[in-house]
Amino acid sequence: GELANAWVTQLDGDGVPIEARIVIDWNADGQGWFVDATPLDAAEFDDADSAAQGHYDLFSVLSHEVGHALGMVAGNAGFDRYVQAGAYGTLQFVDGDFTALLAADGSHLDATRYAGDLMTGSIGLSERRLPSLLDASILAATRRALGDGGDATSVSIGPVAAGGNTVINGDFALSDPAAAGFGWSLLGGAEATGGQGVLTE
Repeated sequence: GELANAWVTQLDGDGVPIEARIVIDWNADGQGWFVDATPLDAAEFDDADSAAQGHYDLFSVLSHEVGHALGMVAGNAGFDRYVQAGAYGTLQFVDGDFTALLAADGSHLDATRYAGDLMTGSIGLSERRLPSLLDASILAATRRALGDGGDATSVSIGPVAAGGNTVINGDFALSDPAAAGFGWSLLGGAEATGGQGVLTE
């Protein structure tokens, strides 16, 4: 199943994404989330006995979705203007300084060519991924193409734009884990309180 989705909900006057929505699966497709108390230290992923083992890394998944929210998504004009058809129906992101092979969906890097990159379409259990220079270069080109400023416009760009997405108790209106319809598993420093999901270190 899908671990998360992101879609752009507002653009500024030049078409730069300035607001987005990210929805994560409540239990990481049944595997549970690893919520890292030290996200800038990935040592847990090298330790076979750590709590990271057997779970999806929430930090990596959220970083991936933020990449989409910042504009690396098919349908975003700044991104789309660099996408070209390559040999045998492949898609490429072509900037003057570099070329990157894209996956068939046009919103991710090709997983074979860029195995282990944050912006490919999948991630494994117990795996930490961080943004690469290629990811940053694509986002910089995308945003540079659009400019800055202007009046905001509401939009819906991304994988759930057409079909919507239903999250049980997505607004955290229910804060009692025992309540019917709560819809979340609280592990570690996670809690639902005051209409918010809160992660603490």
